[in-house]
Amino acid sequence: SSVICESVVLVADCLLKELESDLLFDAVVLPGGGKGAENLAASQEVGEILKRHEEQGKILAAVCAAPTAFLSHDIGKGKNITSYPAFKAWIILQLNFRAQKWLICIF
Repeated sequence: SSVICESVVLVADCLLKELESDLLFDAVVLPGGGKGAENLAASQEVGEILKRHEEQGKILAAVCAAPTAFLSHDIGKGKNITSYPAFKAWIILQLNFRAQKWLICIF
């Protein structure tokens, strides 16, 4: 299955449910977008992957609105994070994140 965004076609190598339950990556990056962030937040598979990687000290990253998925899965409590500025207050209120530095990344 593929996703098209701004004329860029992304094709997954496999579905999340097809991954081995103990598989670890160097980093897990959640893509941005409001609806995508909602889907990531609601996904049990995403929650399990994030928790497993956080426990092993792996890099977790989320673009734009995707840090809201961290909230849904209790990821990153007490750690410094960054997000799209519109989500800053919501993230701080939800989990008391220590948001000491806010960054805007332009690619």
